[in-house]
Amino acid sequence: MNFFFLKIRKIILERKIIDFLILFLFILGVGFLFYYLSLTKTIKPKIGGIYREGLFETLNSLNPLLPKNESEKSILNIIYPPLVEYDNGVLISKFLKSYYFSPDYLTLAFELKDLKWSDGSELTTDDLAFSFDLFKKSGPSDFINNFRNVEIKIIDKKRAEFHLKFNDNYFLSSLKNFKILPAKTYAKADFDNFNLDLLKIGSGPFVFDSLKTRNDLTIIKLKRNTFYQPQPYLDEIHFYVFPSAKAAFDALILKEIDGLAGINYFDLPQNVYFNYQIYSITLPRVIGLFFNSQKVKPEIVNVLNQAIDRQKIVKDIFKDKAEISFGVFSPKVRKVLNLDNLNFNSTSASQKLSLKIIIPSSYFYPDIGRWLKEHYGLETEFIKPEDLNEILTGKDYEGVLSGLNFNYYPSIVSFFSKLGYNINNLDDVDLERGFQDLITNPQTKINEKLMAIEKKLLRFNVFLTNPHYLYFLNKNIAGFDQFFLPAPEFRFIKLEFWYQK
Repeated sequence: MNFFFLKIRKIILERKIIDFLILFLFILGVGFLFYYLSLTKTIKPKIGGIYREGLFETLNSLNPLLPKNESEKSILNIIYPPLVEYDNGVLISKFLKSYYFSPDYLTLAFELKDLKWSDGSELTTDDLAFSFDLFKKSGPSDFINNFRNVEIKIIDKKRAEFHLKFNDNYFLSSLKNFKILPAKTYAKADFDNFNLDLLKIGSGPFVFDSLKTRNDLTIIKLKRNTFYQPQPYLDEIHFYVFPSAKAAFDALILKEIDGLAGINYFDLPQNVYFNYQIYSITLPRVIGLFFNSQKVKPEIVNVLNQAIDRQKIVKDIFKDKAEISFGVFSPKVRKVLNLDNLNFNSTSASQKLSLKIIIPSSYFYPDIGRWLKEHYGLETEFIKPEDLNEILTGKDYEGVLSGLNFNYYPSIVSFFSKLGYNINNLDDVDLERGFQDLITNPQTKINEKLMAIEKKLLRFNVFLTNPHYLYFLNKNIAGFDQFFLPAPEFRFIKLEFWYQK
């Protein structure tokens, strides 16, 4: 130690000021490093606390077979997590210890983890088989359609197999819509008059506790599932159901709730930034102009594609809370999918084009439509959102401004194929064959096929932007780390790791 101080004294005496400063900063840096390491060893998330989130969609029955909206799905995903989930695009499962496909991809064999229901009873393949048959019989129509060709075979209480009659490259991803329900409590359930007490036995980190209503506010309380592993840090989750989005946002400003999702307020008061972390989350979706190939030439579409200033749309309409997209998949979606980037040499010129665009009078579509009319002279016709399906079916349009939610893993067949809307009114055999390979050919390299299909679609579509999904969380709440979600209702995928600071 004496040598150390003598060395410093010598440096100072010799007026080696620079050397001294370097030595001083080195010692200071080492000190901060040890201090930081000591903090990371001692600071741990504390147990306890309540998280309160605002909702503004009407809650009906919270029936796990037929949830009515995003809010109901969000709550049910906490109580009954799906069989598989996506954590920032990576497939995970709270249930599967292992799984593998047969060489022909017609059998998915799997083994369940050692799990318990919230009442302490064992979760087995009997619950899984019961739930699968129940969903196939009485679940949502898209589930029934997706799993019509699938049968389940039970091996023992932990092992089972799904058998497919024909190949489906999207089968594993589709299991994110399948929930395991406790057979013993749901065997005699009346789903037409659903009893909320059934939700008190679940497999997720939190289960139903109570529902109370006062005036125009409904409060749903979930409590910690003591048999869930790992044990959640929070004690309870409270959902405040407000009569409107404005009422929910006002409650956020007053700090009556800790979180709020799906609000499209872009000019936000400054105290929001002071109290809340605002997460800009990417969803698998895109807004674009979709043209009828029988009425609009691809050369005209290409001119608009090159001329349109997407960055200005993002700035003027979305206040920079969106990302530009030159193709079906925006840059962040491309990153999750490991797709090559797609760019245009935009001219960014104001060029008037003789095109008529049909625009639903909802969401941001009217604002985008007026902007396009001002900058490019596009003729616009606004319609009621509920009339869009009939218009798409009739094909009596030049172009449509709309959004595409293509789910994850991405499925664009229903929008562009003749098996669905065929929004571009195309008769392209190669394109239809590509769609078919994408779904049923197990040897298809899906990413390459998606990019090949996207390239064809660019001839008759002008993709514009992917708006961010905004999630407000109180800065006292930690543990949320999602930057990509298959859909908003999956935002609680790692709720057990949330905690109060």
